[in-house]
Amino acid sequence: MKTQKYGVLLIAIIVVSFGGIVAEACNTLLYCASCPNYPTCDTCMNQPYMGKSVTGLGCRDCLQASSRTCNKCETLSRCSECVDSRQGPVHPTTEAMCAACAPNCWYCHTNGAGKCDVNRCNTGYELDSNNMCKPNCAPNCQYCGTRGAGKCDYLRCDAGYYTHLGSMTCVPCMLPDCMEPVCGTPTTCNRCRPGFGTLTPTEQRNCYQCNTKYGCSVCATLTQCTKCSNTTLGPLFDGSGKCAPCAPNCKLCIVNGGGKCDTCNSGFVLQPDKTCLKSTSG
Repeated sequence: MKTQKYGVLLIAIIVVSFGGIVAEACNTLLYCASCPNYPTCDTCMNQPYMGKSVTGLGCRDCLQASSRTCNKCETLSRCSECVDSRQGPVHPTTEAMCAACAPNCWYCHTNGAGKCDVNRCNTGYELDSNNMCKPNCAPNCQYCGTRGAGKCDYLRCDAGYYTHLGSMTCVPCMLPDCMEPVCGTPTTCNRCRPGFGTLTPTEQRNCYQCNTKYGCSVCATLTQCTKCSNTTLGPLFDGSGKCAPCAPNCKLCIVNGGGKCDTCNSGFVLQPDKTCLKSTSG
């Protein structure tokens, strides 16, 4: 029984002695609190700015290691808290360094310098897929860096929209009977829907119904009919936008227009004046 007690006591003495040796050894490592794997320091002293040295020789001051940008560091090669909250750790690096977050970002500790963390963009900005802050623009807007949140920069709306100069938002280009509006100049139309045309080639503010009363079914403008309602009619080129019957004995007059002829009926010959004359050949 006494032998067993002496054995336990001896072990305790050895453990205490070894612990004392280890603790004393830790004192040789700069700012090291514990070092079970001596000479590598496991835990630094509870002091500000301390981080484990990558060389295994204890702990060093993060501020000195990184030109005073790092407040706390896990190791001297990885910062865990930056001095400035608008900075984030630089990865990878050989020093515990911090640098500025992405523009319009106020915190980037997780994603690091040059990026931004979730829900940490400035007011009026939102995080994109690259962890950068993009303006939270008006709907259907491509860019609002100048005008800011809820607005849109001039001529930066999506296709089919124009910039409303009063509200600086994107408004649909919706001209009545217009198939191809000119966005940016919301009262201009490049191409009207079938059966409609602009007033003149230079006056394109709205679309108007073609002159159907006079047989025009398709018109580029109200002064230029491009297709008549049937093949017995041809467009007039007098600026009226009307159609008129082809010349007598005429089959088709789309090109030469009303009162003239392109192709004569069988037994008739097209004349230089684009009319049809009965053939004299047998």
